[in-house]
Amino acid sequence: MKKIFYTTFLIVFGAMSCKTSQNNTKSDLAQVNYNALPTQPNGIWKFESAGTFSRKKEVEIVFYHEGKQPVNLTRPMELKLEFEENGKWRTVRTLYCPCLQNCPPPPYQREVAPQDKQTFKWKPEEQWCEESAKSAPAPVGKYRLAINHTVNMEKKLYFQHYEFTLTK
Repeated sequence: MKKIFYTTFLIVFGAMSCKTSQNNTKSDLAQVNYNALPTQPNGIWKFESAGTFSRKKEVEIVFYHEGKQPVNLTRPMELKLEFEENGKWRTVRTLYCPCLQNCPPPPYQREVAPQDKQTFKWKPEEQWCEESAKSAPAPVGKYRLAINHTVNMEKKLYFQHYEFTLTK
């Protein structure tokens, strides 16, 4: 059943990617703006967090939209969490839906009004599916949470990262 799901997902995603790339011209490709630090002028997210978390407790990061107009938070239920390993960032494996469950797909985007509070919570462990659900404690070290958003109907995708440390 899991193989059928993954095969179907890959076929649908591949078809969508092909159609998108065929319709795009050089002038209408999305432009990406990276805001590496929350304090940069173009950063619109204000983060409130301890900055250091114990691996034994849940990580909770609160962030506010400080802009003057609404934005669309991209993949609000699947925010990207990364771990620094050997000087490179790798994605931390997390699950939106428990293994072998029939969950509705997560929303692709959600509008966030100015000053709206968002909360990211994570039990410090990596989770993935094989023949059954698997998990392992998250390693101690440096992490970053990537917040992606768009403004109005622009084709620009903005990134802002929040870095924190996980300790024993």
